[in-house]
Formats: sequence, C-alpha cells, structure tokens
Amino acid sequence: MPKENVKINPPSLSLAIDLGASLTKAIGNRYQDGGVPTLICMEPEIADVSSSSIKVYERQKIGGTDPENRCWVGIGNEYMAVGFLARNKFGGSALLADLKYASAVAKILGTVWVMKEHLGLGQKFTLAMTVLLPPSEYEDRSRLEETLKSALSRYETPSGILNVKLVLFDAKPEGGGIFLTRLQKIGEELKKKVCAIAMVGHRNASVLIVNRGVVNPGKTSEYGSNYLAEKVAEMCSGLDPEDRNLIKAIVEAGDNVEPEPFRKISKSRSAKEQQQDIDKMVEATQIARDEYIRTLTRWLNQRIPKDTEELIFCGGTAFYLRTALEKHYAEVPIIWNADIEIPPELDMADMGAPRLGDVYGVFVSFQKHLQICCLKPLHKTEPVENLNQTPISALKNGAPAAEALKKDDSNPSNAWSNIIAQPASEQNDNASNGSGNTQPLALQRPNRPPNTPPLKKRKP
Repeated sequence: MPKENVKINPPSLSLAIDLGASLTKAIGNRYQDGGVPTLICMEPEIADVSSSSIKVYERQKIGGTDPENRCWVGIGNEYMAVGFLARNKFGGSALLADLKYASAVAKILGTVWVMKEHLGLGQKFTLAMTVLLPPSEYEDRSRLEETLKSALSRYETPSGILNVKLVLFDAKPEGGGIFLTRLQKIGEELKKKVCAIAMVGHRNASVLIVNRGVVNPGKTSEYGSNYLAEKVAEMCSGLDPEDRNLIKAIVEAGDNVEPEPFRKISKSRSAKEQQQDIDKMVEATQIARDEYIRTLTRWLNQRIPKDTEELIFCGGTAFYLRTALEKHYAEVPIIWNADIEIPPELDMADMGAPRLGDVYGVFVSFQKHLQICCLKPLHKTEPVENLNQTPISALKNGAPAAEALKKDDSNPSNAWSNIIAQPASEQNDNASNGSGNTQPLALQRPNRPPNTPPLKKRKP
C-alpha cells in the first residue's frame, strides 16, 4: 500500500485493473514516456493447464490474433490460460464461487503481459499498479502485493520470460474509483454530507459509506446479476447460469422482459417447441427479476443509512436495474456513476461509464498520486482546465498523459489513502453465507469479448 513519503523513479508502465466477474478491465499507459492511456478487456475465465498443453497449443496454432485472445502465464511449474484462451480452448471457469484474490494473481500477470504487448514494452520493465477488490477481500491486499512482487519478477508468457519490478502497488475497494472521482468534483462539500456508493456488478453487490468525508468499511453480498441468472436457470431446464448468452439475453430483454432475445438461447429446433422455451424463459425471468430486485433492495436498505443525502449507483447491473432502483429510492438524490465521462477515444467499444467508471476513476486518481511519488518530474506542459474531460484531448495537443492528469486543486493530497481498512471478518456481510520505443503510442481499440451484453443508451 503506497505511503505518502514513498519515492520512486517514474515507472515504465502505470496500470489500473478491475477484476470484474464478467470482464477484466484495465487501463494503462507508458508513464515514463508520457504515453496515451490504453484500455484492454479480457474474459474473466482462467484454467490451470500443463506445460505440455501449452507447448502443443503454441506449436499447433495457426494465424494471428490479439494478445488478449492467446494469453497464458507460467509461474515455476504451474501454468494458467487466461481470458479467451481459457474459455475457448481449455474449458476455463470464472470461479464465481471463489474469492477474487484467489484468481487475481494469474489474471493480473496475464493483464500485465497483454498491456505490455499493446504498448510495445520490452521483456524487462518497472510497474506501478492499482487494483480494485471487493470490500470483503480488501484486507488481503498486503498478501496480494507480496505474492505479485514475487510472481512478476520472473514468469513465462507467449513472448518469453518477463521480468517486471513492481515499484508501487495499491488496492482500493470496489467503488473506490467512483469515490475518488466524486471527491475531486465536489471537494469540501463531501465532508458535509452522508454519501452511499452502491456498486452492483455481475458477481456481487457492495456498498461504501462516506460519512462527512470519512470512508467507512464496505460491505459485500452475493447479489450481483449472477444471482438473477441462477434463479432463471433453476426454473428452466437446460440453462447454465454461467453461460454468458443467458445473462446477455436477460439484459437485452430489458425492464419489460421482451421475448425475442431468448430465441437465441433456445435449444429446440421446431418452431412450436422453441416458442414454448421462450415463453418459459420469459416467465422465469419476470419472476426471478422481481425476486432479485426485492432481495437486492432489502439488502441495500439494511446497509444504507437513513440519513443518506446522496446515493451513487455504479456497475453494469445497477444500470440494468436503473428504472427499479430510481423508483425504490425516489426520496434520495441519485447520481449515476459519479457523473464520470469516459473519453470516447478510450471507450471505443462503447461500454460506457456503468462498466468502466470505477476503473477509469481509479486510474485517473492513481496518475495524480504518481506525480507525488515520482522523484523525477515528467515533461512540463500547460495546466489542464478539467481533469475528468481532458486526459485525451490534452494528449491530442501534444501534452504527456501524466501532465494532463497533474492538476489537483480540489482533491486533497491525501485523498488516495483516505479509504480505510477493516478486518475481513467484519467486512464480509453476505446475507446468506526497458521500453523500446519512446514515442507515445496511439490509443488501442479494445478487443470486446464475444457475448458482452451491450449497454443501451439512455436519454438524460
């Protein structure tokens, strides 16, 4: 965990990672060179494989593909396929029932390699990194840091042995990027109110409470959209709750549960039987959705203080439930995703703030923190007027990335360390249980994994 007095040389790579259960999302840049931020997205699956299987795969593969689609890592005698390769080739699992910490090391190592490939870094470089964890796993951050330092120092990848020195590490609870963005926007005003940040994703739902500027320990539950998918699968034979096509159909069906999206996942061949499948899935989704909304809001009601003056919702599942949540919490001012605006040049897959807001917010804040930690200043440039809207536009005019993020008038210098820790036993509140090219690189188009539910654009 970074301390205020730590001093480092500017790292080769700066990286923020959101280990989402539906998608691993990461934003990074060649910090040493003032490089442009780049977004990568990877499937959440991992699979343990043998060295022989990796050798056979490498020998038999034909053609070329993006690094996120052929990622594997080797640590000692253990090998893991990560992302699309794990899902498509080795029957990998997203390990939804396990702690994120348990699978974090393989995912992070794979993400570092993929980002290194996109940014053209060599096989040896320095890394400063921040990662988002569920509040219930936040206590594991020190153990994760030590494990990562050792694993990153030498591991195998498709491009050979990687030697990465982790010079700065920090973890924030899910919602931390949203909190830091809100703090930057309203500053001292946050110290005068009670604010709740509710993150609802694929795997879980979590809540952070900010009481007059002080962040209280977060709470985590199992009530992500996977809970809804499991309920639907229980009422329909032949459906797998871990099938991405199921949750995609549920999301596309929307508030009114339109039948057409379910046609794609019916396994029947005849028109009559297919319609029966669709009718059954629509009915099951209507029932399960109602139960899910009641369960989720009941849990949230028990964790959100009655004197809350501002409620921030974030996460793709929260956006899917927007109408229901706005109706249920009509008496409380709601802010969606802390009003974060994702630069369109970065979000080329059009995933939007509900899914990228947390990782983008924590990346921007981490860049500002690095300015305090680095011994050597980067290139000088004119000050940027608006932090949240200028990282990309400033770069277009030739300003290095780190300088574009440097202005910090409204965000206290210690804001980065303002999220406190709490013993895991009190946090878990589950109701039922050497770079080569020194020139800044162009933005990379993220490889959007197949079956990623699109976010419907909503009129303000």
